[in-house]
Amino acid sequence: NRRAVQAERERAEHSRWAVLEALQAQPLVAINYQWGAEHLVKMANDTYGRMVGRDVVGQPFLRAMPELEPQGLRAELDEVFATGRPRMFRERAVQLRSAEGVLHERLFDYVLQPVRDAQGRVEGILNLAVDVTEPVRLRRVAEWQAEAERGLRVAEGRQRAQVEEQLQRSQGTERARGAVLEALAAQTLVGMAYLRGPDHVYETVNSTHAEMLDRDVLGQSVRWTFPEMEDQGFLSLLDGVFQTGQPFLARQVPVAVSAGRSQGPRDVLVDLTYQPVRAQDGSIEGLLALVVDVTEQTRLRARAEGERARLSALFQQAPVAIGILRGADVVIEVANPLLCRLWGRTQEQVVGLPAMDALPELRGLGLDDLVRGVLATGVPFVATEMEVHFPRGAGGELQSGYYNFVYDALRDERGAIEGVLLVATEVTDPVRLRQAAERLAQEERTRRDFEQHLIGIVSHDLRNPLSAILLGLQVLLRREGLDARTVQTLVRLHASTERAVRLVRDLLDFTQARLGGGLK
Repeated sequence: NRRAVQAERERAEHSRWAVLEALQAQPLVAINYQWGAEHLVKMANDTYGRMVGRDVVGQPFLRAMPELEPQGLRAELDEVFATGRPRMFRERAVQLRSAEGVLHERLFDYVLQPVRDAQGRVEGILNLAVDVTEPVRLRRVAEWQAEAERGLRVAEGRQRAQVEEQLQRSQGTERARGAVLEALAAQTLVGMAYLRGPDHVYETVNSTHAEMLDRDVLGQSVRWTFPEMEDQGFLSLLDGVFQTGQPFLARQVPVAVSAGRSQGPRDVLVDLTYQPVRAQDGSIEGLLALVVDVTEQTRLRARAEGERARLSALFQQAPVAIGILRGADVVIEVANPLLCRLWGRTQEQVVGLPAMDALPELRGLGLDDLVRGVLATGVPFVATEMEVHFPRGAGGELQSGYYNFVYDALRDERGAIEGVLLVATEVTDPVRLRQAAERLAQEERTRRDFEQHLIGIVSHDLRNPLSAILLGLQVLLRREGLDARTVQTLVRLHASTERAVRLVRDLLDFTQARLGGGLK
């Protein structure tokens, strides 16, 4: 019986792994298997690798894909592992980081399925995911179009006469009618026009496109209304789409437009699409033109790029070290030459890399936590005269220096924090000069104090012998029978001794005042 049970277990295990291998080989579903409470990835098929753009096997799942943790994936995985209940998600929006470090939103259907060991305990999680971004977007476009159709059918009751007249001129086909109705959904961002027939006659123009054209065009051909377009190649483009049925799409196309009702001649840049419109029999009966004026947008982009280039040049030439750090991984986006010299690296060695990968010697010093704190709170970090050890010279030996650091939040036009600006100013020479001056001042104070102590000690030691000499002279002067010369000599010695005693007393009083009563 035991052998039968063991054999059954082995067959079940074999079947289980055979199923996993089959799943791993299929190209439609992205699969990974995560083991243990740390969700260590033990298996991921090629589809999953292509989907996330990196190799995750052998790493904890959220360490391999750190951008998923702020999106709630850890809580979901921990819940499935702890409860053993599977979780299923439909059209879940997930932001994935590309190889360039840019986050892109994708939509997924995915399942987190607990995997149990022989004792029934959860030992891991099988993750099956399908990228449904494009199908969902196409469905949403279709839903939007259906909604637009419903709205237009409601509006049709009020505008029936005008629409029917337009439809009759377009041969009254149902397909053309639908295209006209779509074009009549006059949005403010895109200019739309329906061009009927091989002469490209303006059948319908929405308000946005009418404002661009700046003249009456309904019922007139493009060639008649804008003869200057022929030399610019637009008429041949229209003819080509009408004849071949192949749509045409172009961006930032320069167009020279002649004077209209309210505007003079002008040069504009447009994004444009020419889409064939087919009749019920499949023949092409017109073109739908969608035009977006991107002149101002392009000009602003060029100005922004110019400002960015000037700012980059300013950074490169700045007399202080400047860097820009972005994201939770603290990726170095900008590092000017002075900052690279401070780090002992070249720009090629650091730009585009996470700071801890480019500068592993900084691990454990709190730089990444500091930057993340500024990213989270927006509160600048300022440090003055901070002693830092960085590699210097060809050998990369660590040398100390003093720097003033400022880490300040970079914000986009909406005020959202998108990075951190690092400015570092080296103050090593001034700090060391000040420290040297402070040491000299301390040495000078020590020397003066020693001199005062010495004077006090000497004066204190002289007081007793001088007092003894003065007392002896006083005793000698009281003797009788001394001749006048001896008395005169003793009087002079007594006066000189009294002056010495007074001098010693004055020195002691001065020293005691300087030293705060340290000598008696």
